[in-house]
Amino acid sequence: MLKSLRARVFSLALLVCAGGLGLGGMLLYSALDARDAFHLVRHTQEVIMQLDAVDSNLREAESGVRGYLLTGSVSYLDGFENNIELARRDAARIQGLVADFVTKGNVEGLKPECGPDLARPPFFTSFAGPVP
Repeated sequence: MLKSLRARVFSLALLVCAGGLGLGGMLLYSALDARDAFHLVRHTQEVIMQLDAVDSNLREAESGVRGYLLTGSVSYLDGFENNIELARRDAARIQGLVADFVTKGNVEGLKPECGPDLARPPFFTSFAGPVP
């Protein structure tokens, strides 16, 4: 064992420094992990906003067709093509947003819940063209 007071204080100081370095390393790792998590949250919010835009445009198009079918007035169809084109554009954006997620192999765990053809959902194929 250490007999002198100086040796005991020095070993205690080394122990405190090692603990401080360990805690600093864990803090750095946690900060980097949190940054990655925030990036994924932001990406998810972008996808959700684009899905909401597609939903809104398709509902508007559906309302126009419903109005035309109920009244026979062609004026209800004025925005139909525009809304369908906006839905196609937004669907293509969604396809671009999730393309990196699909190619990284992150989809494998979701296939049992979502079906075997998750990389080519029918909605994206029909509105944005085939998935490359």
